[in-house]
Amino acid sequence: VAVRIEAHDAGRLRIVVRDNGPGIDGRRAAELFRPFRSGKPTGMGLGLAVSLAIAEAHGGTIEATHAAHGEFRIILPCQTRN
Repeated sequence: VAVRIEAHDAGRLRIVVRDNGPGIDGRRAAELFRPFRSGKPTGMGLGLAVSLAIAEAHGGTIEATHAAHGEFRIILPCQTRN
C-alpha cells in the first residue's frame, strides 16, 4: 500500500491510497460505497460506506479511480494557519 498526500486545490488536500491489487472494475465502482455490498465472501460491506460517511462529516469525500491497481482518493478541507 502506498499513501500520498498532496494539494487538491487552494482549500483542500487529497490523500491517495493505492495498492497493488487488480484495480477497481468500472461496473462495480458505483456500488463500492453502498452499505452491505462486499466483494469478499465473508465481508460485511460496511468499511467503505463508513469511511465515506466520516469523510463527508468533515466536509470531504472519497472517490475510487478506475486504474490498473486499486486507488482511492480522499478529498478533505484543510485549515490555514495565520
